[in-house]
Amino acid sequence: MHGEILRHAGADVEDVRKGQTVFVSGAIGTHMYIVIEGQIEIRIGERVVDIVSPGGIFGEMALLDDRPRAATAISLGNGKLLRMDEKQFLKLVRESPEFSLKVLRTVVERERRADALGGIAVKKSA
Repeated sequence: MHGEILRHAGADVEDVRKGQTVFVSGAIGTHMYIVIEGQIEIRIGERVVDIVSPGGIFGEMALLDDRPRAATAISLGNGKLLRMDEKQFLKLVRESPEFSLKVLRTVVERERRADALGGIAVKKSA
């Protein structure tokens, strides 16, 4: 899927270092991310609510609504991310049904986990 994303959306590759904060809770989000290498820890407060591994996405909610970020994302090691802005995201949604389905499944999975746990989702995603 990574090659398809680069071809269709023109997404930017971003290198991250261990411990680097990708975004913080409360910030206005302008990008979503797909993990190419490494893992990203998603935290709400001090609680780890997700670990996103290669092929997984995070930060997608910022491109679906106009609300501040609900979580903080921190790199667990050195890695690479594809970073997409809203224009790139919308282009890919229009051109790739597989990508659109992945985003929908990710959002639904996180919402179900949050509901099951009283509003806080906890699970590793691929």
